[in-house]
Amino acid sequence: MSPTLLLIHIIGAVTLLLWGMRMVRTGVERALGARLKIFVQRWLDRRLMALLSGVFVTLALQSSTATALLVNSFVAQNTVATVTALAVVLGADIGTTLAAAVLSLDLSAVSPILIGAGFIAHSTTTGSLRQYARATMGLGLVLLALTLLRGYTAELSDSHVLPIVLRSLSGDPIIAIIVFALVTWLLHSSLAAVLFTVSLAAAGVIDLHMALILVLGANLGAGLPAYGATLGLPAPARRVPIGNLCFKAIGVIALIPVIDVISSIAESQPWPEHMSIIGFHIAFNCVLSLVFLPFLGIAARILDKWMPENMRIERDPGASRLLDIEYYDDIDSALSVASRETVRLGEIVEEMYRDLIIALRTNDRVLAKEIATRDDYVDSLHRQIKLYVSRATRNQMSDEQSMRATQVLTFVTDLEHIADIIESSAGLARRKAVRGLKFSDEGLKDLERMHEIVFRTMHLAFDVFMSGDVDIATRLIREKRSVGRMERELNRSHLNRLREGLKESIETSSFHQDLIRDLKRIHSHLVAVAYAIARPDMDDIESPDQDKTTQTRSGSDRRKSTGST
Repeated sequence: MSPTLLLIHIIGAVTLLLWGMRMVRTGVERALGARLKIFVQRWLDRRLMALLSGVFVTLALQSSTATALLVNSFVAQNTVATVTALAVVLGADIGTTLAAAVLSLDLSAVSPILIGAGFIAHSTTTGSLRQYARATMGLGLVLLALTLLRGYTAELSDSHVLPIVLRSLSGDPIIAIIVFALVTWLLHSSLAAVLFTVSLAAAGVIDLHMALILVLGANLGAGLPAYGATLGLPAPARRVPIGNLCFKAIGVIALIPVIDVISSIAESQPWPEHMSIIGFHIAFNCVLSLVFLPFLGIAARILDKWMPENMRIERDPGASRLLDIEYYDDIDSALSVASRETVRLGEIVEEMYRDLIIALRTNDRVLAKEIATRDDYVDSLHRQIKLYVSRATRNQMSDEQSMRATQVLTFVTDLEHIADIIESSAGLARRKAVRGLKFSDEGLKDLERMHEIVFRTMHLAFDVFMSGDVDIATRLIREKRSVGRMERELNRSHLNRLREGLKESIETSSFHQDLIRDLKRIHSHLVAVAYAIARPDMDDIESPDQDKTTQTRSGSDRRKSTGST
């Protein structure tokens, strides 16, 4: 095989490896959803437990970067301390080394079984089982890619150029580490970089000494993707990636002077070279964790002081503008401020909702993704308003003040739920756009019609919240049944189009029905504010308890439900 063709095959095998790892990660993320976040948060009471949670989550996701970004989102939301997040990231680094140890074994015989079983299960199941099947198929592709890599890298030993270039770098370990760190950053996977190094060593393209140097480069490069992903974010979101990158840099710098001694010891061992490489990779990260775990408190204080909370980006819509002001005993003023910030939260949700129909109509993937990112702003402001109202109402309140505080907390919670539904619907819009699907003209008109009715309800809900007008509140409640009838009417129209065999309707059926359902749920959350205002005592008005499952479902449950369609 010519060198050019061989290089193309190697690039293809590495690409297949990365794609398989991505399938494993996305399958696990979609199957577990918010339960993954809950698992991490539940284990964050102690540093050792936090480290172990990082190990387990990374083994599931096959990506230390994904784990780092997950826990980093908790730090950015001020729900997890920097010291705890650093412990999770150290555990994530250990987790990825254990994954490398398993995948470095010759499991080529298992690959076709996993791909075949995963494909069949993915084609015949739904919901979480479908996502687990996706992860299984991805794992099979990873093993297939590694088998291909072993074959292609073995042919590299016949090349006269590449081995000379790689071996020449062993004389300058610093350059070799920097180069391979950049390669790892480009791959966005230290796991893939280490496995590629193992393949090169097994093929005899590089010696053990050079392989250990490349492993150091892969570990240094492992911290770059998370660092790059948080550039430009507020200071709290940058602390953990910077801290983790510093830990790795210190470890690499400490080992460079003794790498010759370590390679000599490894060469004298009776086991195969690939075990020495993986063992060095595991030992590096385990020792790094043992060394830095007792000093994480000091490291966190340095990072917190270096990048304090007030270093915020002014354009962040989730940053509160008024809630930093304390009104102490003036509860009325505090509730007024909370109400104004609730309206601002509603404005963000309104923009998300308005742009949703545009993304659906135009198949705009970029807009759909941008809509989903705004949910983070909503979550941030929602949390700040709740904490502010809780602090402001600790003293004795009148019945009227207590009622207003309840209205504020109820409405911000419903708005946060609406944002979660819109985020889920934006995900549907993005997947529809990726697949190049379009609604039928009649189907799109139905969606636009219901979207417009819910949009008008949103404005009425804001008016009810600010004015407390009982007549408008009662009107909102009475309209709820009409929207329910519209949902049934639109579903019947959709079924008629399916019976007629309309191609667009058949291709977008699940998207269309899910979106109609989501619009009705948004309407239900908007009407919820009216119950707190009108407090009707009429038999012909549906009570909120009758729609309790719609009103109180968490955003994570809704995302899970949507993901199973």
